[in-house]
Amino acid sequence: MNKCFVQLFGWDLQALFLTAHQKRCQAFLSAGKPDKALEAHKYMMDTIDESAKASCHAFKQECSSLCAANGRAALAACDYDRAIDLCSAAISLSSASSTAFANRSQAGLGKMLWMGALRDAQKVIEIDSWSYLGYNLKYAVLHGAQRYDEAIQTFQTMLSKLEDAPDIQTRELRQQYLRPSEVEHAI
Repeated sequence: MNKCFVQLFGWDLQALFLTAHQKRCQAFLSAGKPDKALEAHKYMMDTIDESAKASCHAFKQECSSLCAANGRAALAACDYDRAIDLCSAAISLSSASSTAFANRSQAGLGKMLWMGALRDAQKVIEIDSWSYLGYNLKYAVLHGAQRYDEAIQTFQTMLSKLEDAPDIQTRELRQQYLRPSEVEHAI
């Protein structure tokens, strides 16, 4: 039927449908409603054909980047609920980056949502096993949840990762921490 409209009137209804849904997704994102934007995006992806899905990749990346950027801004403003929502939307859209999980973990830490923050910190470590930030977040979450033995173990793992890091800049981070033997001696 779409081909008939294209031939008779020059109307490409599929392209109009796609554009309308993309604008709807952007409107929800701009209004600070990432859950609605994600729902609209999923509906759009379920209703379009495979050839149109390929053209949506750039739009999906744009939405994901927008959610991630707004999530960072919300985190900086200590708006943890909004940061969690936006980072979750970015992750759902495609941004399974360690940064998105780290930001959501930090927001969860700010809200004292220990289990969610811990899962996200572990995901950061899973994505990048050399991630100082991942181990630091995991340590902070475990410490906040009063799981001190696990926190100490995570901290020691973080220190060993810093010592063995492939780049000099990361190894230099190690200098800001005392060695366990130095701590015992100081006590």
